[in-house]
Order: sequence, then structure tokens, then C-alpha cells
Amino acid sequence: MLSLTGCGWFSSPVPLARGLSLNQVKHQLLARISSWRAVSCQVQDTVSLVGRPTQQLGVSLVAQTNPSQYSLKVTGGSAPIQIISTPKETLWFETGRSHYAVMASSPTSPAYLRLMGTELVGLVTNSRLTQVHLESGNRARITMQSVLPTGQKATVYLTFNFTSNTPTRLVAEWSAGTVTETVRHFVVNPTVNNSAFSFVPPSGVTPTVALGGSGTALDLTMASLPFPVILPPAGAAESLTGVDIGPTKSGASVLILSYTTPQGDPLVLTERAQTKNPITMPSGTTTTTETIGTTVVTIATLPSGQELAMLAVKKTEILVEGRSQDVGAVVNLWNAAGLMVTHSTSSSSSVG
Repeated sequence: MLSLTGCGWFSSPVPLARGLSLNQVKHQLLARISSWRAVSCQVQDTVSLVGRPTQQLGVSLVAQTNPSQYSLKVTGGSAPIQIISTPKETLWFETGRSHYAVMASSPTSPAYLRLMGTELVGLVTNSRLTQVHLESGNRARITMQSVLPTGQKATVYLTFNFTSNTPTRLVAEWSAGTVTETVRHFVVNPTVNNSAFSFVPPSGVTPTVALGGSGTALDLTMASLPFPVILPPAGAAESLTGVDIGPTKSGASVLILSYTTPQGDPLVLTERAQTKNPITMPSGTTTTTETIGTTVVTIATLPSGQELAMLAVKKTEILVEGRSQDVGAVVNLWNAAGLMVTHSTSSSSSVG
């Protein structure tokens, strides 16, 4: 590993050479990326978060700075996800769902998937370089102590080509995990049409209601429903992103609460007034029952790999849909809070 020494600043990009100080290398890097107004790139991501299986994701990103907005498409997870963030709002859609979330601001959870875009300028600006290793082809592997857009302190290893003035690889390591981004295609300052930041929902897909910071939309929704609305307890880490009310086939009200976990995964609560007839699980789904506290919970694993749990709390029937560990965490918190009541349901069976 080469430790660079020296002092001084350059006013414009020059070929990288040995003998530059760490500050000079940082200045040369910023001289090459500070003029980025837009970025279009395809990146292969390896995401290893604590307590979760490693994911191989394909990321397609279009980002620009004026106005600050981006379009992010992610494949390789449980289902393709599209996120479009503009100064007005952020839209989040997971393929296969009947709703897309409309949020008042951009979620921080997928920010580590956007480090190769225009976010890189701010990341480098606010980082402290600790090592530089010169490689062939006028490339350098730069080690930085950084703060990610999500707020976590991280060690970042950036491989940058000082001839093409583009990044080729980035590794971010922080307490909650590691993300490795490898560039497949990278274009600086492309012509970006407004259509890149517009979303046309598939047929039958409707939006949830955007929430303001005051939660007024949720307050009004809760007051209008004929059953108690059950929210995740205060100890839950999920962020509420959308609220929607719709009718069942019989005309009864049903509430859909969309949440995002700290890892960026969706968690959906569907609620209605408790009836004598339990909610029917999707056809062909095998269900089991578990007694948690005094409540019988019906559990099913969907073809997508997501888990579905059905239970009753305070005469409200609830369907909780998401990753198995997220569903279990919310149900256990309800139980710990003493909210759960006995819900009559049949024994384990295959529905359909």
C-alpha cells in the first residue's frame, strides 16, 4: 500500500502521479466529479446486511442534481422494485403488488444503492481519505472514512479511473453490513428526459395516500373507520409510508397500512372489523397455526417467499405481510404489549 505525501492543490484535473498528498488526491477526484449534473449507470450490487442472507442485485440508476431527483430500478430481490424520487414526492412500487406507496420524501433505506450516482460527489466531499493505492491504467483504490446518506459511519473503498473520470467499483463497510457495487455501464451528464422520472402504474395498481410529517392523513383515516386501528408498537422500527382505505366485496371497509423496514423491505398491514368468517388465504396456500400468548395466529408462506400472518387484536382482523422475521417481530411486540386476544380459527390446513 502506498502512502502519499506532499502538499499543494491543483486548480484543474492533471494525471495522477506518485508523491501527491491525500488532500491532493481528494482534490483531483473532486475536480473530475464535481461537474456531474446527471449520471446514468447499471451496477451489480452484493448486499450483505447483518442477520440477512447475502443478496445479488441488479441496479439501474438515473440521477440528476438540478432538480435533485432519481429513478432507481432494483432486480434480484423477492420482486423487482422501482423507486422514483422527485422534489414533489417519492413513489415506491414492488412488482406484483396492487398498490404503490406515495411518500412525501425520499426514504433513506435504499440510499446505499445510489452511491455510484450523483450521491458520490457529496460522499467524497465529506470524507477523509486515509490511503491511496495506485493501480495500472491510471486507476487508484482510495480508502475513505465516510458518512453514508443513511447517517452511518463507514469505511469506503473506491476504485476510480482517472483517465475516463468514472468509478469502477465501490465497497462500503459499516456496522450493519457491507455493500459492494461494480459498474457495468456508466455515463456522465447524459441527456435525461422528464419521462425518466415519471411512473405509469400497471393496470389495476392504485396509489396509497401520501403522508405528511404531522400524520394528519392517518388521524383522519383512524377516525373514519368502524373498528380499532392497530399500529405496530412503539418499539417497532418500521416507518409508515402510506395509508389506503378500500371496500371489501361485501362493501365493508378495509384499511391498508404500508410500512418500510430499516432494511428497505415492505411490510403491509391489512385490517378490517372482525367477523365470524376468517379472512380466506390465497388459493393453494398451505397454512399452519401458532399460539402466541393467548392468540391463535394463522401463518402462510406465499409463492413469493413472503410470509402472511392472520390474527385478531381488539376485534380487528389483521393480515401482516412481509419478510418472515419482520412479520414475527411485529406480532411478538403486540404480544409483549398485551394487546392480543384469542382469535378463533381452524387447525392447520391447506387452503384451496
